[in-house]
Amino acid sequence: ISAISENYNASGSRENPCMSPLVKQALRGIRRLKGTFQQGKTPILLDDIEDILECMDTIDIPKIQKLRDKAILLVGFMGAFRRSEIAALTVEIFIASSKADQEGQGAIVAIPSLQGSPLDAVRALKKWLTASGITSGPVFRGFTKSMSLRKSAISDKSIAEIVKKYTSLIGLDPSMYGAHSLRHGFATTAASYGVEERNIMRQTRHHSVNMVRRYISEANKFVDNPISTIFEKRLR
Repeated sequence: ISAISENYNASGSRENPCMSPLVKQALRGIRRLKGTFQQGKTPILLDDIEDILECMDTIDIPKIQKLRDKAILLVGFMGAFRRSEIAALTVEIFIASSKADQEGQGAIVAIPSLQGSPLDAVRALKKWLTASGITSGPVFRGFTKSMSLRKSAISDKSIAEIVKKYTSLIGLDPSMYGAHSLRHGFATTAASYGVEERNIMRQTRHHSVNMVRRYISEANKFVDNPISTIFEKRLR
C-alpha cells in the first residue's frame, strides 16, 4: 500500500485510491484478523556468542574456515551489521550502500579492540585477513571444494547459514536464528546492560527509534522481572 501510494503521489494524480476509506477499512480488518505482532529472528546474545566460540574450538573443520567464521560472527555482532552489510565489507571497510543508506553516503562504525578478550572482533578480523592473505576487495569470501579461497564476496545467504550452523552446535533451534540475529542480539544485549537508546542507535544506525525501543522493551522483560525478584529473595 505504501509503495503504490508513493507512486500515485509521484505521478501528480489528485486521487490516490490508497487513501480511500474502503482501503483503510480493509487494512484495519486485516490487522484485526492477522494481528500486528512481527516475529523476527531470535537474538543471539553475548552469552550465546561466548558459547559458540568455545564450541568452535572443539569441532573438526579447517582452521582457515574457523578464522573466517569467528570474524564474521564477532564483526557482525559488535558492528550490529545487516547480513548484506557483512557480505559487502571490503578491506577498505566501505559498504557501497545498505538498506538504511541507499545513496551510499556511508557511516563510520566504531568497533573498539577488546584487548585479551576472546570476544575481540578487531583481533579476530586481523587474524582472518593475515591467514587468508586478503589485502584488497571483499573481506569475507567463500571456499571452493578444495578449500581454496574464492575471489568473490560471500553471499548474504551464506552469512545466515553460518549463523544457523553454529547456533545448532550449541543446542539452539537453527530455524529460530538467522543473520539478523547478530544485529538483533547486539541491540538486545546492549539494552539489557542499560546502554542508552541513542547510543544503541548510533551503533545500529537505525533512523527510527521504534525498532530500537522494541529491542529495549524485549530486554527489559528480563531486567527486574518480578519472578526473578521473588526467587532471589527466597534463596537468600
